[in-house]
Amino acid sequence: MRTRPGISRSAMLMALTAAVALWALVGCGSGTDETATSTTDSTPQTKGPSSKIPATVAKVVDRLEAGESPGGGGPGFSDSGVPLRADGELQLEYHAAGPVTDAQQAELTALGAEIVAADPATGIVDAWVPFGVVQETADLPWVASVTVPTPARAP
Repeated sequence: MRTRPGISRSAMLMALTAAVALWALVGCGSGTDETATSTTDSTPQTKGPSSKIPATVAKVVDRLEAGESPGGGGPGFSDSGVPLRADGELQLEYHAAGPVTDAQQAELTALGAEIVAADPATGIVDAWVPFGVVQETADLPWVASVTVPTPARAP
C-alpha cells in the first residue's frame, strides 16, 4: 500500500477499516425488506433480521443445521471458502465500527466463541464460532459486519 507523505501505514489501515465498517453499517441498514430475495440470486440470505452475515456463511450454517456433517465429504463445505472444523465451528471475523473492548470480546466468548486473534484498535476480532450461534453473534449491537478471514488461520 502506498501512502502519502506524513501518513503512517497503520493510520491508513485504520482509516480503511473504519470506512469499510461504516459502509457495512450504512449498506446493511438501508431499510429494505430483509425477507426479500434478489432477482439474480434466489437463495435466501440469512434467517432473522441480520444481514451482517455473508451468503456463503449463511449457506454453510443452513447445511449444518440441516444435519450435514462437516467431514462428510462431497462438494460444498470445502468449496465454500469458509474455514470449518470437524465439530461444526466456523472461523469468522467480527468488524466493529470502532475499537473493540474487552467486554465486547467477552460477549462473543459467552456465546461460545473461541477468540483466535483480536486487534481492538482496528475493531476486528477473529474467532471460531459454533454454527448454532452465528446469527446471535452477528446480532450483537457492536458488530458492524461479519466476514470470512483471509487467509484462514489453522484450527
